[in-house]
Amino acid sequence: MNEHEISNGIENPTPTMVWEVVCGALPDYSWWEQFRFSKGSDWETPGTLTVTGENPNGGRSIIKRLSALDLLHTYLAMEQKTHCGDCDLIADPDICSSDLILQHAMFGEIVYG
Repeated sequence: MNEHEISNGIENPTPTMVWEVVCGALPDYSWWEQFRFSKGSDWETPGTLTVTGENPNGGRSIIKRLSALDLLHTYLAMEQKTHCGDCDLIADPDICSSDLILQHAMFGEIVYG
């Protein structure tokens, strides 16, 4: 990433960029029960990520299969694109970026922390 992208965020992220941010630092918070990559994919190679998360309303866990395009669409729909103050989710990622994007993808909003 160049200096402009880092200081101002990334205006046009690609599905692969968002995939790497999410899958490169999968969160280990208690509400995430399991992450499983589809055959042939990993944190650098997009495919499908099957996510199992705690149901915020109680009951059975929620399971979703998410592609890189699903994660990009989630990110683009998010109103808040920063974490830890003013760090950009994509240009300056950490485990918070992954957690926030995954929560939006799974629940449609931030429900945990």
